Amino acid sequence: MPLEGSTQQQGTGMKMQDDGQEAQEEVPAGWSRDGDGKLKPIKGEIIAVDFNASGSSSLQDRFRNFRLNKMKSQRQEAINSKKKQEERQDPAKMQELRQMFIDRCKSYYGVPYAKKYHQPDSELYNSKKFLDCCGLVRQVLRDMKNELGFSPGPWNQAYQFDTLPVRYETWQEMKPGDLVFAEGEYVKPGMKPQPGNIVHVEVFLGGGTEGKSVCGARWNSGVVQEFDSYEFAAKSWSLTRWHFCSIDTWLTGVCKSFNPDRKWKRKQQWVPGSRSIFHAEEEEDEMAEDELDEQAEEGSGLSSRAGRRFFVSDPMKYRTVVEALASKGWHQITMKDAENLNFDLKWTETLVEVDLARFRNNEQLLSLKIVNHIPTRFPLSNFNKLIKTLRSRDRQIMREHKKSEEGAFSSSSSSPSSSLITSDKFVPQVFDVTLSTDRMHLIQILEEGEQKNDSWVLKSAGGSQRSAGPDKKGYTMIQKHIADPLLLQDRKFAIRCFVLIPQTFPAFKILFHTGLCCSALKSYSRDLLEEEVQDPFLGFRVGDASFARTWKQAEEALAQEGAIPRGWFDDQLKEQLETICRETFCAAKNDLSRVRGYFELFSVDFLVDSSLKPWLLRVGSNKHLSADVPELRQELFNIVSDALEIVLELNEKTKVEGKSPAMEEMEQLRCELGVCRETADESACRKSSFKVLLEE
Repeated sequence: MPLEGSTQQQGTGMKMQDDGQEAQEEVPAGWSRDGDGKLKPIKGEIIAVDFNASGSSSLQDRFRNFRLNKMKSQRQEAINSKKKQEERQDPAKMQELRQMFIDRCKSYYGVPYAKKYHQPDSELYNSKKFLDCCGLVRQVLRDMKNELGFSPGPWNQAYQFDTLPVRYETWQEMKPGDLVFAEGEYVKPGMKPQPGNIVHVEVFLGGGTEGKSVCGARWNSGVVQEFDSYEFAAKSWSLTRWHFCSIDTWLTGVCKSFNPDRKWKRKQQWVPGSRSIFHAEEEEDEMAEDELDEQAEEGSGLSSRAGRRFFVSDPMKYRTVVEALASKGWHQITMKDAENLNFDLKWTETLVEVDLARFRNNEQLLSLKIVNHIPTRFPLSNFNKLIKTLRSRDRQIMREHKKSEEGAFSSSSSSPSSSLITSDKFVPQVFDVTLSTDRMHLIQILEEGEQKNDSWVLKSAGGSQRSAGPDKKGYTMIQKHIADPLLLQDRKFAIRCFVLIPQTFPAFKILFHTGLCCSALKSYSRDLLEEEVQDPFLGFRVGDASFARTWKQAEEALAQEGAIPRGWFDDQLKEQLETICRETFCAAKNDLSRVRGYFELFSVDFLVDSSLKPWLLRVGSNKHLSADVPELRQELFNIVSDALEIVLELNEKTKVEGKSPAMEEMEQLRCELGVCRETADESACRKSSFKVLLEE
């Protein structure tokens, strides 16, 4: 401790007295001074340290401050917890959480029941996760602990039953997401009964032939899957009755036992922290113990690819992707597993997330991984590069036209008869202001007044964003505005189709699928430039059935208004859209990477004018593949499911060291997938709703 009336030179152990003379500081026990007068500890001696030598607060003061801050933090957490619990009681929020609960349950489709029921050479034996009936519910609650505000206990279905006090008399009163519990007695003598004799639990979905469908883990050697009804005959226990429980209690953030006769306590009262040497990696959970006869699982109808792993970067945006893969028995994994390349299929929003540096061709051949992006897709998805690609194709067409005496391509099977169609026939006039020739042409048009009544739209060079306002960075494309569009209920509308490239190597294919129809939110007027009038895809984002329709619904609505003849969509428009897509994608096919493991599902947007002529607006990637309108959601699910089935089948059929199958095998595969060329003899083979536009 420094003495009053003296100063200490830091690091020397010397003190200056008031008269200016140096005074030697006393050497503590266990210390010595070196030649410079600095203190050094003596080896093998006990060191005495004064923690308060600097005159700061004592250790007791610091503990007191820590305790006060901790109490303050706990009070604030209690306030925030109460506020969040009040927010969860909102009906809309509860419905959102309920749907999230269902989606998370479905994301575990394909996860096996338990490891001990599979042989070591089985694919399911090496699964990273195993879930029984109560384990599925527990895992979903733990996944949603931030949204629900609690983490459930480690006990089995009997504990889960006690935490849900709201019960129904009949199954018709349940909502999707509620739980169905089975009360019964074990058949095998000597088995310890469950608390309350609750032996099984499943999640109610409300679908199926009778509206009784559920999802869960039912069979020992099976996986988490969907069942047509909660009613089934178990061989390990005899049923006493079914219990139908609402999960509203959980949705409001409450998870505690409401049964006073049963006390649920942890075996270990003290739980070590995450940094403690006594901390276990994972808390031991109580198993369901509903040992069912695995022979009863026959006929469950799961895909042979059950147990495969997939990663989706945004499960809500690509909800249909998650549902489609889960319905095939695939298992959704976390980002950490995906970063370690522990996936079979990866669906991301951006190309950056693919991690191309690690996703090399040799790794793909060894592990056969698939991702939903073609690295060099920008000649299609980038608006500026798309226009350049189409212009290059136009110049090639004109050169071929000059060489040909007939002035057209021969209409052979390999060359479509529509190859003379230049892009100005299906793309509205567009100029790139960064090119001097385009600028001069645009200025000439404006000065001569040839199109003085026309409107022009400013577009982003990199994407498809539109702007009617002043120029801004990145908006370098000026496109002619279609002023007389075909209207649906007096509103501007657009059609979104889908083009699938299921693989680029060893074979290259382009497939087409009709899609959706979306309309603007307000009545059309060419003088109003606000987004609600001009942007037809606002209807898709709003999620209202009056603004977003399926292909057939849009055709019926237009036919009722007398805008088109009945059947015009399928008889004429579909063929025109196929031709435009074929020409557009064929123009860019030589720029696409020919590497195994890449595929892409593109969205292609069209606008139809009052003369019933379709115009190409944009080619996009990674559009929202989810919808709130039930009809649209089902349509998107069918499209995505068919696309993934084609991708998976083609990649499985071409696993041989970069070699394509024999032609006869490929022809058989085309018929199996339903992507064969449509002839009268082969039309019966079609299973997929996609149509082949190009195959080479």
